[in-house]
Amino acid sequence: AYSGLWEIMVDFKPDVILFHGAAAYEINTVGKYIKKFPNVKFYVDSHEDYLNSARGFFSKNILYKMLYKTVLQRNLKYVESVFYITKETSVFLKEVYKIPENKLRFLPLGGEVPSTEEREKFRRNLRDELGIDDNHILCIHSGKLDAFKRTGDILESFSKVKRDDLRLIIIGSIDKSFEPVMESYLTRDKRIKFLGWKKAYELKQYLMASDLYIQFRGQSATMQQSVCNGSIVAVYPYESHLDLLKDSCFYIKEKEDLITLFGTITIDKLHSKRNMNQEIINLLDYNKISRFYEN
Repeated sequence: AYSGLWEIMVDFKPDVILFHGAAAYEINTVGKYIKKFPNVKFYVDSHEDYLNSARGFFSKNILYKMLYKTVLQRNLKYVESVFYITKETSVFLKEVYKIPENKLRFLPLGGEVPSTEEREKFRRNLRDELGIDDNHILCIHSGKLDAFKRTGDILESFSKVKRDDLRLIIIGSIDKSFEPVMESYLTRDKRIKFLGWKKAYELKQYLMASDLYIQFRGQSATMQQSVCNGSIVAVYPYESHLDLLKDSCFYIKEKEDLITLFGTITIDKLHSKRNMNQEIINLLDYNKISRFYEN
């Protein structure tokens, strides 16, 4: 439960409420508030899909299909739209919560798009600081680095390709058990740097400096932020990635795909992909998204 939610709403007197996450009992409280104040617009956004939710029998059949579905269905008459962030989330909402198509609306995770001048400034400064010139291809991998993210596979694939023009920067937090593996690669391959955890504004600057962002598994907002900041992405071919990114990225399904990518990627290929990116950037630009949804 969300302590004091009713009192906060009464005190704040919102015109619009966006409830983050469809799997929540407290949607009942907001529903009661909308019943009392029907002029307030109520939206729910969902990030659930079969990769991150309802993965066990109890979770799927008791928590999601009974509790959360019942709460959401009971209050659906008060909800203007249920936003979904990916195609996989849309499927989950329809199959698990039984949300009708006419209630669903696409609201992608996005990012802030820097000006060309801002991007070039941070790109030049950071690459100078790292000793990386315009002939190098800078790859970045970030997040909570664990087996699901396949960080080890990225390190192994990169180390197998002996190219002097490639650089790999790892940013994020790692489990203690993975530290010896990371240290081993850092010792053996001087092209790899591990920078630890970075604040959001710092990560954004590294994304502006990078040429290729690698996300082997999972979905996160950093992928969209990478695109917004001018980096080309290499991602797993989830249906939502294929639908959103189309041919503007590189798809990696197995280690062999990543080894091939590291072996064949060129600055010209990156430029070619970047030329396809503007339409995607427009779709993910938070300034444009906010103006669109004002209407």
